Amino acid sequence: MTALTASYQNYRRVSASPVAADKEILIAKTAQEIHRINCFAEGVGLLLGGIISSIGIQGICLLPQKPLDRT
Repeated sequence: MTALTASYQNYRRVSASPVAADKEILIAKTAQEIHRINCFAEGVGLLLGGIISSIGIQGICLLPQKPLDRT
């Protein structure tokens, strides 16, 4: 998230500059969009990992218990 914030601030600075070329603005915009996509992917990965973990924990908790064989 820190990299996204820094990249967005750079994009705002470059796009507000009166001497910035179109190529510089496009590069700054692309960089901040890359960071934005990476943050989204990390969030989705975190959510999916939590879902998979909770399904696994639930499966372990619901395993049938075998009675102890005391012979």
